[in-house]
Amino acid sequence: MVKIPVRESELKAAAVLLRPARLLTGAFRGLAALRHARAFHPLGIPLDGALTVEHRGPLPLPPGTHPLIARLSKGAGRRGDKADVLGLALRVEVDGEPWDLALSSSGAGRLGRMLPKPAGSWRRTRFGSILPYRVNGRRLWISALAHGGDEHWDTADLAAVPTTTSPLLLSLQTTTFLGRWTTAATLALYPNEGLEQPSFDPMRNCPNEVRMIPHWLREARELAYRGSRSGRRSTG
Repeated sequence: MVKIPVRESELKAAAVLLRPARLLTGAFRGLAALRHARAFHPLGIPLDGALTVEHRGPLPLPPGTHPLIARLSKGAGRRGDKADVLGLALRVEVDGEPWDLALSSSGAGRLGRMLPKPAGSWRRTRFGSILPYRVNGRRLWISALAHGGDEHWDTADLAAVPTTTSPLLLSLQTTTFLGRWTTAATLALYPNEGLEQPSFDPMRNCPNEVRMIPHWLREARELAYRGSRSGRRSTG
């Protein structure tokens, strides 16, 4: 095997590039270990449900009704019905492989869709991807707009969710930077306290033709997920 010489200056440059990555991973590991839960969105409740696609659209989702699992959560972990950045994680299978989406309450406009937005009601919220995805060469934002459910969904209190007798209804939508939101699928979610809390990873579980952009921010988010997973494992 031929040894390729490496200059000392190149080693120092690599060390400088690795330092922020280690710091980011370590910070999320420490926060998860301190909370004995996820670094962010530590409080959540599992759901199951169905995703229905009427016809093929910009997302790689085949027509039909597909089972899914989900999790509703609160970003800062505020108790009760206090407003918070609300989270919705989804997992649906595409060609036998899991596709995870992690969405947070956000705005709908060109700037608002890129910023988390505290909300006080599960059924009066747009859950957005914040970052865009490159899907088959197109840059798209993905969101789930809640539009139906009984009064138990009209709160940000996780404890109220299991008392509901109706599903939370949402429209899975996409848009380009200059375009309008269009519906790609519909969702119906039901609380299921017997379901094991799933561990979602939108960085690992993603179709090949779907990639979060920009690349550097996607890498930073993966480091954060890695640190959070490591911190949870360290607590036993």
